[in-house]
Amino acid sequence: MTSSTNFKSEDQLHAACYTWFHNQYPGLRGQMWHTPNGGGRSIVDAVKFRGLGVRAGVHDILFIYNGVLYGIEFKFGKNKVSPEQVMFGKMLESNGGKWWEVRDFETFREIIKSIIK
Repeated sequence: MTSSTNFKSEDQLHAACYTWFHNQYPGLRGQMWHTPNGGGRSIVDAVKFRGLGVRAGVHDILFIYNGVLYGIEFKFGKNKVSPEQVMFGKMLESNGGKWWEVRDFETFREIIKSIIK
């Protein structure tokens, strides 16, 4: 079992949760993914990616299951959900999806189990 106290960053929490899902549910691989939409980029790349449809606020993990799109936004320490991430979550909800802010491994595991039942 993975303990949240083992993590030193949001990226470590994110990777542990994704790896657990990947190993626990091999039949669902491909239905959960990460869209890299953050980080530092040159102005040329930023313009290019914006033109390709990259948008601020997309959650860290997206999971489609039984026709419903779920968003999971990982946060660590004092980090907070951004206004763009809240707006993305509201867009998911208005289209029948759901989203969560996740700060520990146990919460992620329980959310996934509640979705898959």
